[in-house]
Amino acid sequence: MTPEQVLFKLITYLNPLFWYKFYFYETIFIVTIIIFAFQYIRGSKFNKRLAKIHMNQISLELKKYFKNVGDKEQDILYEQDNPHTYKLYASNHPSMKFCLVGLYLHRRENLFNYYGYQFVFPSKERLVIEIGVQPQFRQYICFGIVKQNQIKRIKQEGYEDLKNICHTLTIPELDNSLQILTEYDEIAQQICTPEIIQLLNANQKSIHIIYISDVDRDPACKICVKVMTNLSTNPEYLNLVQLVVQLSLQIAQIKMDLKKITKAGQTRRKFNSKFKD
Repeated sequence: MTPEQVLFKLITYLNPLFWYKFYFYETIFIVTIIIFAFQYIRGSKFNKRLAKIHMNQISLELKKYFKNVGDKEQDILYEQDNPHTYKLYASNHPSMKFCLVGLYLHRRENLFNYYGYQFVFPSKERLVIEIGVQPQFRQYICFGIVKQNQIKRIKQEGYEDLKNICHTLTIPELDNSLQILTEYDEIAQQICTPEIIQLLNANQKSIHIIYISDVDRDPACKICVKVMTNLSTNPEYLNLVQLVVQLSLQIAQIKMDLKKITKAGQTRRKFNSKFKD
């Protein structure tokens, strides 16, 4: 084979039109694989950068309250469950048994999900902060704060105790975009101190739901305080972490009278026969 023939074949094989003409389906398959691989790498890297920014900021605030933030044994600040889910754990506080931070990002690594499903059924990225509280006194608390226009949807998302146990309550000082759901009015008034109302109003744009329950909780604690927010591009983590912590500390010191404790216990057993105090 002459050098001219070698050069001609090399040019032919390097020409995309040659592969498209004679290997149409193979070309489509290879190009598709390359596009999906590129999107996976690109989307995963973007989510990693985003997670690093948010988790670093929120860990700085958590260190003000918890002695242990992150996994010291593995020497990592937070864990990556998959390319779009990240979790951070904090512990060692007298009243707060643990704090679990979950960051749920868009599935940018998945081409179909990010540019297809997300376009048809848009969803928001979430930041969820969950604190397990060990109260000083025996208590039953079921309490929630949601957006006014999201009450029906929230009750359909699995928060059965909010749906079956709680009623709405209006506090004039609270931003009118937020709605309180509570079992007992006086408990809600004890929770919503002026400081907490101020923090609620400061975070009202990002709050999706605040859920405080003795029913849906971790076995390691008596009360679970869960705050789910829409992820903001410029988050005020000072206010947000302070809100979750202040709610938890306020819950820990609430004292209920015996009649309400007895009645609340009966309500939960009626609502859930498997409920354990």
